[in-house]
Formats: sequence, C-alpha cells, structure tokens
Amino acid sequence: MSIGENIKRLRIKKCLTQVALAEAAGISAVAVKKIEAGDREPKKTTRAKLAKVFGVNEESLWRKSR
Repeated sequence: MSIGENIKRLRIKKCLTQVALAEAAGISAVAVKKIEAGDREPKKTTRAKLAKVFGVNEESLWRKSR
C-alpha cells in the first residue's frame, strides 16, 4: 500500500475531509489531494505534520495498520 493510500485510509478513519486534514496539518488541501492520489511524495516535514495529526509515527504512514 502506498503512502498516499495509507494517508487516505487514516484520514477517513478519523472522519476528516481533505480540507480538514490540510488545515490540521498546516498544508494545502491541494497537497493532500496530490499525496493521496500518488501524484506527489510528501516531504519529510509534511510527513511529520501528518503523522502528528494522526497520532502515529512517520513509519506508520508507509505501512498498513490494523
């Protein structure tokens, strides 16, 4: 599973829209959309922000969690 697919799965699990996730992470909604679609690989700083929103470590963004 790609990082974009994992981020989308975590976002849906937390009942967040792409816009809400973007606001919580301090990134643009366009960035979230592109990451989830696999059009953009998130930078390390962005991965850290997303992991913080989801309450997981950065490695969890790369693998499927239960």
